[in-house]
Amino acid sequence: MSRDATWQLVLPTGQQVPLGRSELRLGREEGSCDVLLPSAKVSRVHATVWVDEQGQAWVRDLNSANGTAVDGRRVVMEPSVDGTAHLFGLDLPPDRVEAAMIEPWAIVSISGRTNSSAS
Repeated sequence: MSRDATWQLVLPTGQQVPLGRSELRLGREEGSCDVLLPSAKVSRVHATVWVDEQGQAWVRDLNSANGTAVDGRRVVMEPSVDGTAHLFGLDLPPDRVEAAMIEPWAIVSISGRTNSSAS
């Protein structure tokens, strides 16, 4: 993804949260997190997401109890790809990720769109 890309979190409600170079904290604790994920499986402060200087979006797990998975793989820190599904607080083996649908607030995707006004 190039520097002229715009990244955003897409929440289960369809709400889109723009990402920038400042880390956004995700979790269930109001007052400690920038984006609330109201699920008992999500830690109080679960993970951070941000965009680096090269325009790449990243996700980092903050030693959460139930982990963070990207496309079904448990990760500590991982670059994002447009449309990637991020699962927060789901301690599931990769072949059982479909079961995550019962906890909709644990599923967030990161979307990147290239700015069409850039040359």
